[in-house]
Amino acid sequence: MSYESVIQENLNVFLGEFKRLLRVRSISADERYAGELEEAAAFIQDELRELGAVVRLLKAGGGAPAVFGELEGASDRTLLVYAHYDVQPAGSEAFNPAERGGRIYARGASDNKGSLMAVIHALRVLLEVDGHLPVGVRLLFEGEEERGSPHLAEILESNRRLLEADEVLCADLGGVTEGGTPVIELGLKGILLIELLADSSSHPSVPGEEVHSSFAPVVANPCWLIIDALASLREDGRVAVEGFYDDVEEVDSEALALIEKASPLLSYLSGELEIKSELKPELLRELVLSPTLNVNMIAGGHVAELQEPRCLQELRGRVKTIVPSWCIAKVDMRLVPSQDPDEIYRLVEAHVRKRAPGVRLRKQASLKPYRLPWTHPLAERTIRVAKETYGKEPYVLPNSRASGGMSLIPYVLKAPMTSFSIGAYGVAHKPSEYIRI
Repeated sequence: MSYESVIQENLNVFLGEFKRLLRVRSISADERYAGELEEAAAFIQDELRELGAVVRLLKAGGGAPAVFGELEGASDRTLLVYAHYDVQPAGSEAFNPAERGGRIYARGASDNKGSLMAVIHALRVLLEVDGHLPVGVRLLFEGEEERGSPHLAEILESNRRLLEADEVLCADLGGVTEGGTPVIELGLKGILLIELLADSSSHPSVPGEEVHSSFAPVVANPCWLIIDALASLREDGRVAVEGFYDDVEEVDSEALALIEKASPLLSYLSGELEIKSELKPELLRELVLSPTLNVNMIAGGHVAELQEPRCLQELRGRVKTIVPSWCIAKVDMRLVPSQDPDEIYRLVEAHVRKRAPGVRLRKQASLKPYRLPWTHPLAERTIRVAKETYGKEPYVLPNSRASGGMSLIPYVLKAPMTSFSIGAYGVAHKPSEYIRI
């Protein structure tokens, strides 16, 4: 009895179980779907119990539960596997899995239910063929990744002994290209979310309520204060905050060569961006290695009166000559090793205090960056196994261009973390999300 024969014998069962989970609208960003998050967690618990796993729900702060499972192995070494069962919002049709052309199309197929179920089914095959696992396996399947993992830190800290492991596999990074080449991302960027606010509490000349724009010469306009603050943060395409780049970790020439070899990935990223211009090869290095500062929202004045679905249309047709009483902006910064979010916030706060004293800052959230050296034995083993499995040399990136709560895991548990996902590369969150069978 071989692994392949057991997989083929059970393939229809495996696909049926996968589709059942895909039908559950486990949308974590909308409280209306709390019941379906519980349903998904219950389904996963049942799957793990069938394997003979010890199963628990880990909860914190009223959030969706994380599902924990544990299976003993033949050695005293332990592997922790992370994945998540929650998904991004989508229309109801996206939760009716459609199988065609060797693919399954559905919300969550690649991000991240496909890899989650693949882990469960792989364990089932190993147990059926070998009768045991080579190492102990602990499973952590989160239910809030798509809303920023607000309770993951508490779950990790409160269950540190339960979750401790020698190594960690994150089954939610990278993927497989349409041509069947595996993509391995050995870490994640960190993130820092900052809110900038200008109103009468931050600047004495900002009016307490909106006034006629004829008063513009004698009052401070909070929108200009915010614009000036934002403009001061960048110069010639780079972040202009003193000290921002001081701790950016140097990448050796061999790691840079890995990025160069992965340049074909730009074609998949072009499709994800849905842009017509060609992405130059050096842009992949920028995406992976460079920290960023992005403005994701600016609002002020009478926009608060608008209804969001028609917001742009209403704005274009409206005239209201006022000096607003408030303006708010939100920025996100993607950080790279070894930038520390707390130190970067301190630098930005000092910069804004000096350059735009009428603006108040508030730190909303942050995550540290994480990167497993590509020469680490765990990384080398990941690369070797991916090559043996797919028959192709994998694309290897030092880290993802994105951020995620899973970067907390190696810091809290003090264990090295590698990553690999069987999801289709570059299709996460898209209406056409799919996974190859």
